[in-house]
Amino acid sequence: FQLRRAKIKFNGHIGDPKVKFAISLAGARGGSQDVDNGGVYVEEAKLSYDITDWLSVYGGRTKAPFMREELVSSSRQLAVDRSVVNEYFTWGWTEGVGVVIKPVETVKIDIMVNDGRERGEGFSGTTLDYNDPSHVVSLTGRVEWLAIGDWSAVKGFNGWANDEVALLIGLAGGYSNGNGVGSSSLTSGTGVNLFSFTGDVSFKWKGLTAFAAGVGRIGTVDEPTGGSGEA
Repeated sequence: FQLRRAKIKFNGHIGDPKVKFAISLAGARGGSQDVDNGGVYVEEAKLSYDITDWLSVYGGRTKAPFMREELVSSSRQLAVDRSVVNEYFTWGWTEGVGVVIKPVETVKIDIMVNDGRERGEGFSGTTLDYNDPSHVVSLTGRVEWLAIGDWSAVKGFNGWANDEVALLIGLAGGYSNGNGVGSSSLTSGTGVNLFSFTGDVSFKWKGLTAFAAGVGRIGTVDEPTGGSGEA
C-alpha cells in the first residue's frame, strides 16, 4: 500500500480571531522536494491578519493566486491529479506577501509579491531555469467574481446531488523577472522575463460540475553577460 498524499494540516487563529494561521505538513513523493522520499516537509506556512471585513494581508509560503485548478485543493479535484496543462503553466507554491481585497461580497481580489514559480520536474537544471526561486521576483494577481451562489459551493470541483447552482468567473496574471538563471556558462547573467495570464469559468449544479480555462505565457530572454539585446 502507498499513502501518496498523506498530509497533516493545522489552521485557526492566534489570540485574536483576526490573526489566522495555516500550516500543512506533507510526505515527500520525490522529484521536486528537497527531502528524501518518505520524509516530511512544510508544504504551507501562512500567517494572515484581517485589517477590516474587506481587507486582509498575509505572508509566508502558500500558493500564488493564479490558476484556479492549482488553487483547488488536491482533496477536491475530480480526477486523480491536475491536468498536464496546469502543471506546465501553474505558479504553484511560493513564498511572499500579499493582500486580499473584497470590495463587495461577490468579488475577491488577491495580489501577491513572491519569489517566482515553483521549481517543477523537467525544469531544474535546464538551460533557462526560470523556475529557480532564488533568482526571481514576481507579481501575481487574481480577480474572482461569484456571479451565482455562495463561496462555499466553489471551493472544489467535486459536486453533490444537493448542491445549489454556482457560477464563478476568474481572471489572473503574473509577471516574473529573473536574473542569473541556469547554471551553465551559456546562461550566466541572463534574465528571463515572463508574463503569464489565465481565465476560467466554473459552474456547479447539483451533481454536475463544468470547468473551462485558458492560459498563455509570453517571455523574453536577455542575452548572457557580454551580449546585447534580447533573444
